[in-house]
Amino acid sequence: MGRHESSYDVIIVGGSVAGAATAWWLGQRGFHVLILDRARFPRDKPCGEGLMPTGVKVLSEMGLLSQLRPGEARPFYGIRFYDRHGCQVAGTFPQSAASPGLVIRRLSLDALLLRHAASLPSVDVRQGVRVTRILHRDGRVCGVAGRVMGVEQADEEQFFAPVTIGADGLHSVFHRLPGVRVRRPRRLRFGVTAHLRGVEGLGTEVEVITQSWGELYLAAQDEDAALVALLLDREAMRPFVRDQEAGFWQTLHAFPLLAERLSGSERISPILATGPLGSRVWPCFGDGFLLVGDSAGAVDPITGEGMSLSLRSARIAARAVVEAFRAGDFGARRWMGYGTARRSMARPLTRVADFMLFLSRHQRLAHWTIQALGRRPSALQRLLALAAGEGHS
Repeated sequence: MGRHESSYDVIIVGGSVAGAATAWWLGQRGFHVLILDRARFPRDKPCGEGLMPTGVKVLSEMGLLSQLRPGEARPFYGIRFYDRHGCQVAGTFPQSAASPGLVIRRLSLDALLLRHAASLPSVDVRQGVRVTRILHRDGRVCGVAGRVMGVEQADEEQFFAPVTIGADGLHSVFHRLPGVRVRRPRRLRFGVTAHLRGVEGLGTEVEVITQSWGELYLAAQDEDAALVALLLDREAMRPFVRDQEAGFWQTLHAFPLLAERLSGSERISPILATGPLGSRVWPCFGDGFLLVGDSAGAVDPITGEGMSLSLRSARIAARAVVEAFRAGDFGARRWMGYGTARRSMARPLTRVADFMLFLSRHQRLAHWTIQALGRRPSALQRLLALAAGEGHS
Protein backbone atom coordinates (compact mmCIF):
# COMPACT_ATOMS: atom_id res chain seq x y z
CA MET A 1 0.00 0.00 0.00
CA GLY A 2 1.45 3.37 -1.00
CA ARG A 3 0.78 6.85 0.28
CA HIS A 4 0.48 10.04 -1.71
CA GLU A 5 0.68 13.63 -0.46
CA SER A 6 -0.57 16.92 -1.89
CA SER A 7 -0.53 20.50 -0.58
CA TYR A 8 -3.07 23.31 -0.99
CA ASP A 9 -3.96 26.66 0.55
CA VAL A 10 -7.37 25.42 1.68
CA ILE A 11 -8.97 21.97 1.85
CA ILE A 12 -12.77 21.76 1.96
CA VAL A 13 -14.40 18.50 2.98
CA GLY A 14 -17.83 18.46 1.35
CA GLY A 15 -18.78 19.82 -2.06
CA SER A 16 -22.43 20.63 -1.49
CA VAL A 17 -23.97 24.10 -1.03
CA ALA A 18 -21.72 25.50 1.72
CA GLY A 19 -18.53 23.78 0.56
CA ALA A 20 -18.82 24.66 -3.12
CA ALA A 21 -19.82 28.25 -2.38
CA THR A 22 -16.88 28.74 0.02
CA ALA A 23 -14.53 27.28 -2.60
CA TRP A 24 -15.86 29.66 -5.24
CA TRP A 25 -15.41 32.76 -3.06
CA LEU A 26 -11.85 31.68 -2.24
CA GLY A 27 -11.04 30.61 -5.78
CA GLN A 28 -12.09 34.07 -6.96
CA ARG A 29 -9.29 35.44 -4.79
CA GLY A 30 -6.75 33.05 -6.31
CA PHE A 31 -6.42 30.61 -3.41
CA HIS A 32 -5.48 27.04 -4.35
CA VAL A 33 -8.49 25.09 -3.03
CA LEU A 34 -9.22 21.37 -2.93
CA ILE A 35 -12.78 20.07 -2.54
CA LEU A 36 -13.21 16.45 -1.42
CA ASP A 37 -16.59 14.73 -1.45
CA ARG A 38 -17.51 11.08 -1.05
CA ALA A 39 -20.40 11.48 -3.51
CA ARG A 40 -20.24 11.73 -7.26
CA PHE A 41 -22.30 14.60 -8.64
CA PRO A 42 -25.02 15.03 -9.69
CA ARG A 43 -26.60 13.21 -6.80
CA ASP A 44 -29.90 13.67 -5.02
CA LYS A 45 -30.23 14.63 -1.38
CA PRO A 46 -33.20 14.98 0.99
CA CYS A 47 -33.91 18.69 1.23
CA GLY A 48 -36.80 21.16 1.32
CA GLU A 49 -35.39 22.61 -1.96
CA GLY A 50 -36.79 26.07 -1.25
CA LEU A 51 -34.20 28.84 -1.40
CA MET A 52 -35.31 32.00 0.42
CA PRO A 53 -34.64 35.43 -1.16
CA THR A 54 -31.52 35.92 0.98
CA GLY A 55 -30.02 32.80 -0.58
CA VAL A 56 -31.15 33.79 -4.08
CA LYS A 57 -29.35 37.09 -3.57
CA VAL A 58 -26.08 35.22 -2.90
CA LEU A 59 -26.57 33.09 -6.03
CA SER A 60 -27.03 36.32 -7.97
CA GLU A 61 -23.80 37.75 -6.53
CA MET A 62 -22.04 34.56 -7.62
CA GLY A 63 -23.34 35.01 -11.16
CA LEU A 64 -25.35 31.77 -11.05
CA LEU A 65 -28.91 32.88 -11.79
CA SER A 66 -28.08 33.34 -15.47
CA GLN A 67 -26.72 29.77 -15.55
CA LEU A 68 -30.00 28.16 -14.50
CA ARG A 69 -31.54 26.29 -17.40
CA PRO A 70 -35.18 26.96 -18.38
CA GLY A 71 -37.49 25.06 -16.04
CA GLU A 72 -34.67 24.24 -13.62
CA ALA A 73 -35.95 26.61 -10.95
CA ARG A 74 -39.39 28.00 -10.22
CA PRO A 75 -39.95 31.24 -8.28
CA PHE A 76 -42.22 31.40 -5.25
CA TYR A 77 -43.52 34.64 -3.81
CA GLY A 78 -44.69 33.77 -0.34
CA ILE A 79 -45.76 31.12 2.15
CA ARG A 80 -49.18 29.78 3.08
CA PHE A 81 -49.68 28.07 6.47
CA TYR A 82 -52.49 25.66 7.34
CA ASP A 83 -53.35 24.01 10.62
CA ARG A 84 -54.96 20.58 10.83
CA HIS A 85 -58.44 22.16 10.86
CA GLY A 86 -57.93 23.91 7.53
CA CYS A 87 -57.50 27.37 9.01
CA GLN A 88 -54.96 29.18 6.85
CA VAL A 89 -52.98 32.38 6.48
CA ALA A 90 -50.72 33.52 3.65
CA GLY A 91 -48.13 36.22 3.17
CA THR A 92 -45.96 37.41 0.31
CA PHE A 93 -42.41 38.65 0.22
CA PRO A 94 -42.24 42.46 0.08
CA GLN A 95 -42.01 44.16 -3.30
CA SER A 96 -38.75 45.70 -2.14
CA ALA A 97 -37.13 42.24 -2.00
CA ALA A 98 -34.28 41.82 -4.46
CA SER A 99 -35.87 38.62 -5.77
CA PRO A 100 -38.53 36.02 -4.95
CA GLY A 101 -37.60 32.67 -3.48
CA LEU A 102 -36.66 29.77 -5.75
CA VAL A 103 -37.68 26.12 -5.70
CA ILE A 104 -34.80 24.18 -7.23
CA ARG A 105 -33.98 20.47 -7.19
CA ARG A 106 -31.05 19.77 -4.90
CA LEU A 107 -29.86 17.43 -7.65
CA SER A 108 -29.45 20.50 -9.87
CA LEU A 109 -28.31 23.10 -7.33
CA ASP A 110 -25.44 21.10 -5.86
CA ALA A 111 -24.14 20.15 -9.29
CA LEU A 112 -24.42 23.76 -10.48
CA LEU A 113 -22.50 25.14 -7.49
CA LEU A 114 -19.78 22.51 -7.71
CA ARG A 115 -19.40 23.04 -11.46
CA HIS A 116 -19.15 26.79 -10.87
CA ALA A 117 -16.40 26.34 -8.30
CA ALA A 118 -14.54 23.83 -10.46
CA SER A 119 -14.56 26.26 -13.40
CA LEU A 120 -11.99 28.37 -11.55
CA PRO A 121 -8.39 27.36 -12.40
CA SER A 122 -7.31 27.42 -8.75
CA VAL A 123 -10.06 25.05 -7.52
CA ASP A 124 -9.56 21.28 -7.72
CA VAL A 125 -12.45 18.88 -7.12
CA ARG A 126 -12.05 15.22 -6.14
CA GLN A 127 -15.31 13.27 -6.13
CA GLY A 128 -15.80 9.81 -4.70
CA VAL A 129 -13.16 10.30 -2.00
CA ARG A 130 -14.04 9.40 1.58
CA VAL A 131 -12.15 11.27 4.30
CA THR A 132 -10.89 8.64 6.73
CA ARG A 133 -9.14 10.82 9.27
CA ILE A 134 -8.15 14.35 10.12
CA LEU A 135 -4.42 15.06 10.17
CA HIS A 136 -2.65 16.99 12.90
CA ARG A 137 0.74 18.60 13.18
CA ASP A 138 2.06 20.41 16.27
CA GLY A 139 -1.34 20.19 17.91
CA ARG A 140 -3.36 21.70 15.08
CA VAL A 141 -5.34 20.41 12.11
CA CYS A 142 -3.14 20.43 9.01
CA GLY A 143 -5.27 18.48 6.51
CA VAL A 144 -7.06 15.19 5.95
CA ALA A 145 -6.45 11.68 4.68
CA GLY A 146 -8.84 9.85 2.40
CA ARG A 147 -9.39 6.95 0.03
CA VAL A 148 -11.20 6.60 -3.27
CA MET A 149 -14.50 4.85 -2.68
CA GLY A 150 -15.35 1.68 -4.55
CA VAL A 151 -11.71 0.79 -5.19
CA GLU A 152 -10.46 -2.25 -3.31
CA GLN A 153 -7.22 -1.66 -1.39
CA ALA A 154 -7.06 1.94 -2.58
CA ASP A 155 -3.97 3.79 -1.39
CA GLU A 156 -4.48 6.37 1.30
CA GLU A 157 -3.91 9.91 0.11
CA GLN A 158 -2.93 12.73 2.41
CA PHE A 159 -3.84 16.34 1.70
CA PHE A 160 -2.21 19.22 3.58
CA ALA A 161 -3.19 22.88 3.92
CA PRO A 162 -2.89 25.73 6.43
CA VAL A 163 -6.71 25.83 6.58
CA THR A 164 -9.11 22.88 6.49
CA ILE A 165 -12.84 23.52 6.27
CA GLY A 166 -15.55 21.06 7.28
CA ALA A 167 -18.60 21.33 5.03
CA ASP A 168 -19.70 17.71 5.32
CA GLY A 169 -23.08 18.19 6.94
CA LEU A 170 -25.01 17.13 10.01
CA HIS A 171 -22.72 14.21 10.84
CA SER A 172 -19.42 15.91 10.05
CA VAL A 173 -16.19 14.02 10.65
CA PHE A 174 -14.97 17.20 12.36
CA HIS A 175 -17.51 16.72 15.14
CA ARG A 176 -15.20 14.00 16.49
CA LEU A 177 -12.44 16.47 17.19
CA PRO A 178 -11.63 17.12 20.87
CA GLY A 179 -13.29 20.29 22.10
CA VAL A 180 -16.02 20.43 19.44
CA ARG A 181 -19.36 20.05 21.21
CA VAL A 182 -22.50 19.00 19.36
CA ARG A 183 -25.90 19.28 20.99
CA ARG A 184 -28.88 17.56 19.42
CA PRO A 185 -32.41 18.72 20.21
CA ARG A 186 -34.43 16.76 22.77
CA ARG A 187 -37.21 16.37 20.24
CA LEU A 188 -35.65 14.22 17.52
CA ARG A 189 -37.05 15.00 14.08
CA PHE A 190 -36.44 13.49 10.66
CA GLY A 191 -36.94 14.63 7.09
CA VAL A 192 -38.50 12.60 4.26
CA THR A 193 -38.76 13.91 0.70
CA ALA A 194 -39.99 12.84 -2.72
CA HIS A 195 -41.32 14.47 -5.87
CA LEU A 196 -44.85 13.88 -7.16
CA ARG A 197 -46.49 14.56 -10.50
CA GLY A 198 -50.21 15.16 -10.81
CA VAL A 199 -50.64 17.31 -7.72
CA GLU A 200 -53.65 19.60 -8.06
CA GLY A 201 -53.97 23.25 -7.10
CA LEU A 202 -50.32 24.27 -7.13
CA GLY A 203 -49.63 27.98 -6.96
CA THR A 204 -46.80 30.44 -6.46
CA GLU A 205 -46.48 29.91 -2.70
CA VAL A 206 -44.78 27.26 -0.62
CA GLU A 207 -47.50 25.55 1.41
CA VAL A 208 -46.98 24.36 4.98
CA ILE A 209 -49.47 22.08 6.74
CA THR A 210 -48.98 21.36 10.44
CA GLN A 211 -49.83 18.45 12.70
CA SER A 212 -48.80 17.83 16.29
CA TRP A 213 -46.33 15.14 15.09
CA GLY A 214 -44.86 16.97 12.12
CA GLU A 215 -45.24 19.25 9.14
CA LEU A 216 -45.67 18.84 5.41
CA TYR A 217 -44.16 21.23 2.87
CA LEU A 218 -45.44 21.43 -0.68
CA ALA A 219 -43.27 23.33 -3.17
CA ALA A 220 -44.32 23.50 -6.82
CA GLN A 221 -41.61 22.75 -9.38
CA ASP A 222 -43.81 23.12 -12.46
CA GLU A 223 -47.52 23.25 -13.23
CA ASP A 224 -48.40 19.85 -11.75
CA ALA A 225 -45.21 18.51 -10.13
CA ALA A 226 -44.03 19.33 -6.64
CA LEU A 227 -41.60 18.45 -3.93
CA VAL A 228 -43.25 16.99 -0.87
CA ALA A 229 -41.13 17.32 2.27
CA LEU A 230 -42.16 15.78 5.59
CA LEU A 231 -40.63 16.88 8.89
CA LEU A 232 -41.57 14.19 11.39
CA ASP A 233 -41.12 13.28 15.02
CA ARG A 234 -39.36 9.99 15.64
CA GLU A 235 -42.62 8.19 16.48
CA ALA A 236 -44.13 9.27 13.17
CA MET A 237 -41.28 7.53 11.33
CA ARG A 238 -42.37 4.05 12.41
CA PRO A 239 -44.50 3.35 9.28
CA PHE A 240 -41.41 3.97 7.11
CA VAL A 241 -39.43 1.29 8.93
CA ARG A 242 -41.92 -1.42 8.01
CA ASP A 243 -42.51 -0.35 4.40
CA GLN A 244 -41.05 2.90 3.08
CA GLU A 245 -43.43 3.26 0.14
CA ALA A 246 -46.55 2.43 2.14
CA GLY A 247 -45.38 4.58 5.03
CA PHE A 248 -44.85 7.55 2.72
CA TRP A 249 -48.36 7.47 1.27
CA GLN A 250 -49.92 6.65 4.63
CA THR A 251 -48.28 9.72 6.14
CA LEU A 252 -49.32 11.98 3.26
CA HIS A 253 -52.93 10.92 3.62
CA ALA A 254 -52.77 11.68 7.34
CA PHE A 255 -52.91 15.33 6.21
CA PRO A 256 -56.61 15.50 5.21
CA LEU A 257 -56.22 18.86 3.47
CA LEU A 258 -53.88 17.25 0.95
CA ALA A 259 -55.46 13.86 0.34
CA GLU A 260 -57.90 14.96 -2.38
CA ARG A 261 -55.23 16.95 -4.23
CA LEU A 262 -53.00 13.86 -4.34
CA SER A 263 -55.64 11.44 -5.57
CA GLY A 264 -54.24 11.33 -9.12
CA SER A 265 -50.57 11.84 -8.32
CA GLU A 266 -47.59 9.54 -8.82
CA ARG A 267 -44.11 9.54 -7.32
CA ILE A 268 -41.39 10.52 -9.81
CA SER A 269 -38.27 10.48 -7.61
CA PRO A 270 -36.89 8.24 -4.87
CA ILE A 271 -38.07 8.58 -1.29
CA LEU A 272 -35.14 10.01 0.65
CA ALA A 273 -34.79 10.39 4.41
CA THR A 274 -32.36 12.11 6.76
CA GLY A 275 -31.96 12.95 10.44
CA PRO A 276 -31.96 13.59 13.24
CA LEU A 277 -32.42 17.20 12.14
CA GLY A 278 -31.02 20.26 13.82
CA SER A 279 -27.90 20.70 15.93
CA ARG A 280 -25.96 23.33 17.79
CA VAL A 281 -22.19 23.15 17.38
CA TRP A 282 -19.68 25.16 19.39
CA PRO A 283 -17.00 26.03 18.75
CA CYS A 284 -17.33 25.77 14.98
CA PHE A 285 -13.60 26.37 14.58
CA GLY A 286 -10.24 25.44 16.06
CA ASP A 287 -6.53 25.54 15.36
CA GLY A 288 -6.22 25.17 11.60
CA PHE A 289 -9.91 24.53 10.83
CA LEU A 290 -13.40 25.97 10.70
CA LEU A 291 -16.85 24.61 9.89
CA VAL A 292 -19.48 25.92 7.47
CA GLY A 293 -23.05 25.01 6.59
CA ASP A 294 -24.76 22.29 8.61
CA SER A 295 -21.37 21.15 9.92
CA ALA A 296 -21.29 24.37 11.96
CA GLY A 297 -24.79 23.80 13.32
CA ALA A 298 -28.15 23.32 11.65
CA VAL A 299 -31.35 25.23 12.34
CA ASP A 300 -34.42 23.00 12.26
CA PRO A 301 -35.66 23.08 8.63
CA ILE A 302 -39.11 24.21 9.75
CA THR A 303 -37.91 27.75 8.91
CA GLY A 304 -36.93 26.86 5.33
CA GLU A 305 -33.73 28.91 5.76
CA GLY A 306 -31.12 26.13 5.77
CA MET A 307 -29.66 26.56 2.28
CA SER A 308 -29.76 30.35 2.50
CA LEU A 309 -27.90 30.26 5.81
CA SER A 310 -25.29 27.94 4.25
CA LEU A 311 -24.72 30.31 1.33
CA ARG A 312 -24.48 33.36 3.57
CA SER A 313 -22.14 31.67 6.04
CA ALA A 314 -19.92 30.48 3.17
CA ARG A 315 -19.30 34.07 2.22
CA ILE A 316 -18.27 35.14 5.74
CA ALA A 317 -16.12 32.02 6.12
CA ALA A 318 -14.24 32.93 2.94
CA ARG A 319 -13.66 36.45 4.29
CA ALA A 320 -12.28 35.00 7.51
CA VAL A 321 -9.86 32.77 5.55
CA VAL A 322 -8.66 35.73 3.48
CA GLU A 323 -7.98 37.69 6.68
CA ALA A 324 -6.17 34.71 8.23
CA PHE A 325 -3.80 34.42 5.27
CA ARG A 326 -3.22 38.14 5.35
CA ALA A 327 -2.24 37.88 9.03
CA GLY A 328 -0.40 34.56 8.62
CA ASP A 329 -2.34 33.23 11.61
CA PHE A 330 -4.56 30.13 11.48
CA GLY A 331 -5.05 29.54 15.20
CA ALA A 332 -8.41 29.19 16.93
CA ARG A 333 -8.44 32.79 18.13
CA ARG A 334 -8.22 33.96 14.53
CA TRP A 335 -11.65 32.40 13.81
CA MET A 336 -13.48 33.92 16.81
CA GLY A 337 -14.93 36.71 14.67
CA TYR A 338 -16.25 34.19 12.15
CA GLY A 339 -17.84 32.09 14.89
CA THR A 340 -19.51 35.12 16.46
CA ALA A 341 -20.78 36.38 13.09
CA ARG A 342 -22.23 33.00 12.21
CA ARG A 343 -23.96 32.65 15.56
CA SER A 344 -25.44 36.13 15.16
CA MET A 345 -26.67 35.16 11.70
CA ALA A 346 -28.27 31.94 12.94
CA ARG A 347 -29.69 33.24 16.25
CA PRO A 348 -32.89 34.87 14.91
CA LEU A 349 -33.59 31.82 12.75
CA THR A 350 -33.13 29.55 15.76
CA ARG A 351 -35.61 31.63 17.74
CA VAL A 352 -38.16 31.47 14.93
CA ALA A 353 -37.63 27.70 14.63
CA ASP A 354 -38.08 27.19 18.37
CA PHE A 355 -41.30 29.21 18.31
CA MET A 356 -42.67 27.34 15.28
CA LEU A 357 -41.81 23.98 16.85
CA PHE A 358 -43.61 25.04 20.04
CA LEU A 359 -46.69 25.90 17.98
CA SER A 360 -46.53 22.61 16.09
CA ARG A 361 -46.64 20.71 19.38
CA HIS A 362 -49.60 22.73 20.64
CA GLN A 363 -52.15 22.68 17.85
CA ARG A 364 -54.76 24.76 19.68
CA LEU A 365 -52.22 27.53 20.08
CA ALA A 366 -51.18 27.10 16.43
CA HIS A 367 -54.83 27.44 15.41
CA TRP A 368 -55.18 30.62 17.49
CA THR A 369 -51.92 32.04 16.06
CA ILE A 370 -52.97 31.44 12.45
CA GLN A 371 -56.32 33.10 13.17
CA ALA A 372 -54.54 36.04 14.80
CA LEU A 373 -52.16 36.44 11.86
CA GLY A 374 -55.17 36.36 9.56
CA ARG A 375 -56.61 39.32 11.46
CA ARG A 376 -53.25 41.11 11.51
CA PRO A 377 -51.51 40.22 8.25
CA SER A 378 -48.89 42.92 8.84
CA ALA A 379 -47.28 40.70 11.50
CA LEU A 380 -46.78 37.86 9.00
CA GLN A 381 -45.55 40.34 6.41
CA ARG A 382 -42.86 41.52 8.81
CA LEU A 383 -41.67 37.93 9.26
CA LEU A 384 -41.56 37.40 5.50
CA ALA A 385 -39.70 40.69 5.08
CA LEU A 386 -36.99 39.32 7.37
CA ALA A 387 -36.92 36.08 5.36
CA ALA A 388 -36.59 38.18 2.18
CA GLY A 389 -33.47 39.85 3.54
CA GLU A 390 -34.65 43.11 5.04
CA GLY A 391 -32.43 43.69 8.04
CA HIS A 392 -29.76 41.21 6.78
CA SER A 393 -26.30 42.33 5.88
